[in-house]
Amino acid sequence: MSKAISSLAVGDKIEVPVLSAYQSRFGAKIIFKVADKNHSGYPSNSVTLITEKIIQLMCSDATEPSNSNSDRRNYGNNRHIHSNILQWLNSNATAGNWYSAKHSADAPPTNANVWDNYNEYDAWAGFLAMLDPKFVAELLDTTLTVVKSSTDGGSYETFTAKMFLASTTEVGLANENDIAEGSLLALFSNNASRIAYPTAECVSNSEYSNSNFTTSKGWYWWLRTPNSSNTCNVRRVRSDGALSSYNACSGSGGVR
Repeated sequence: MSKAISSLAVGDKIEVPVLSAYQSRFGAKIIFKVADKNHSGYPSNSVTLITEKIIQLMCSDATEPSNSNSDRRNYGNNRHIHSNILQWLNSNATAGNWYSAKHSADAPPTNANVWDNYNEYDAWAGFLAMLDPKFVAELLDTTLTVVKSSTDGGSYETFTAKMFLASTTEVGLANENDIAEGSLLALFSNNASRIAYPTAECVSNSEYSNSNFTTSKGWYWWLRTPNSSNTCNVRRVRSDGALSSYNACSGSGGVR
């Protein structure tokens, strides 16, 4: 018998059907875990979900060949509100139509604009277009905080999204530049709680390969938090659950 999502406890799982056209990429269902309930700062009485596993390897943001900032030109942009991944996660557009430029130098995650041509996704449909529409209809707009790099003025900014990446604060890692991006999600308590494994579809679909990138080992996954000391690095959770950062354009980072 099915249960209301509000009756589930933190750590419980739900299965979200994937539309048939996209099952080769994600499988028939994506499994989410309850990360928190009625989380501080999120919509009242909401249930916060995070995918149990890493569902794909994708860049956070592509290189921007016309950007006057050389690091963003060569390694991508770490200002999250402008990121390719945030736009894709919240799009229900058809294949090849989810991207639009967020600033004058913005660029899509084409084969040419991702690190070593790994895992471009400009031709995909938007993520919301791939999921059961009944599930998508229940998603709530959430106002989130994200740090800005010193180049972007420092401090922080807010944005609104239905699907989003967690912050360092929310997974229990250090506050970037001593700024809290929200508050700790109940699911996370230590390195072990942050370790995530890729799905079989994630491994088989990836153009990037590594002897440690398997379904049986933890892997790296992106957060929304930038490395505030530069313009191109984004924070990630390491394969052992600790904190790291890497170039935004890298297609070796996982998405939860």
